[in-house]
Amino acid sequence: MSNRQLTVRGLIIGSLGSAVLTMSSMFIALKLSSVPWPIMFVVLMSMFVLKLCGHTNLQEINVTQTAMSAGAMVAGGMAFTIPGIYILNPDAQVTTWQLLVIALAGVTLGLIFTALIRKYFVETKELPYAMGQAAAETLQIGDEGGKKAGMLFSAMGLAGIFAVLRDWFCKIPVTWFSDKMLKYGSYGGLYISPMLVAIGYIVGPIFIGVWFLGALIGDVGILIVGQKLDFWNLTEAASIKQSLGIGMMVGTGVGILVKGILPKAKEIFGGMFSKDRIGDSIIAMRWAPIAMVLFAAILTTVCKMGVVASFITILGVWLATSMSAQCVGQSGVNPMEIFGIIVLLAAKAVTSIGQTEAFFVAAVVAVACGLVGDVMNDFKEGYILKTNAKAQWIAEAIGGVCGAFVSVFVLSFILKAYGTGAF
Repeated sequence: MSNRQLTVRGLIIGSLGSAVLTMSSMFIALKLSSVPWPIMFVVLMSMFVLKLCGHTNLQEINVTQTAMSAGAMVAGGMAFTIPGIYILNPDAQVTTWQLLVIALAGVTLGLIFTALIRKYFVETKELPYAMGQAAAETLQIGDEGGKKAGMLFSAMGLAGIFAVLRDWFCKIPVTWFSDKMLKYGSYGGLYISPMLVAIGYIVGPIFIGVWFLGALIGDVGILIVGQKLDFWNLTEAASIKQSLGIGMMVGTGVGILVKGILPKAKEIFGGMFSKDRIGDSIIAMRWAPIAMVLFAAILTTVCKMGVVASFITILGVWLATSMSAQCVGQSGVNPMEIFGIIVLLAAKAVTSIGQTEAFFVAAVVAVACGLVGDVMNDFKEGYILKTNAKAQWIAEAIGGVCGAFVSVFVLSFILKAYGTGAF
């Protein structure tokens, strides 16, 4: 059995897969306003293709799927933000070069901060990263065969049948909402999904309990009880809930930085400034500050965002990627567009950037957070399987860059073919 991990054939397969998944994810994101995690699909696809090629191993399969899955989240980051420009101003003029700069900036910044924070979240904090764990176990069991493999693929088959009955034939409802709670503006109910049940099982009761407590405070406490006691009306209650939610997310991100990352700044960020050491990073990162300054200059000139807004974007990515890594690790949820909005509001608060440029800020952040959510799951999988993290990072970089070009091509094609009315 070969011990190879980062191979030419793996990168070719991963890049082709990334291009296909980027196109499909862009369509799904624009159509359904959500992007499902592609990890399980690409794990099976990578294993199937490489097993056909022969002389493979779990590490090569893992590195290949890492490249293959990257483009999906890049597409999501673009799809959740850029259409807003045309929704507010159908006559907005955005060039293909500007879109490409935005996508590549998000990918590059996401890769930089992921390499730096990987050890803290995956090894030090040991966050669950449910999709990464599931992917690792799928590879292990699928490779071993036997009864466990039979149970695994039987469960996957049943889940697939359930999804077909639910989404295609509409025999099973996708969601159930309480009519009484809807009257108060609360979407209290159930999203009927075997995948989310599995994620909840892997993540465990503590993390799920904390998130559920937040839902109780927001929906039951603020929306329902607050309105019943005439503290505020529906509009005020929704605004309070949203403001508190965003404040909690930002506060969590700041807390992560202050308590966990800044005290270890020398270890985590040492690779950006030291010639002879890489700190906690998985690769030498002395080029990272140069890349940040370069992209700040390009965002300032090509995208007309201004110097201050460009640097706020980069600092915002630093904060937002930490929040994204924490959210994905604890719950499997990655609200990348929310992180983009948070940094957008910060940029608007201290600068006078235009409407289009503000969406550029959100897009860079959303793309970076989308990529971070994907690669942190991949790193968790690699940590379990003992895959070389540097090989995974290189594969993610190639898949992410491929996803950036393809997502911009698809978005530009949609605009030319259907106009701004497509959004």
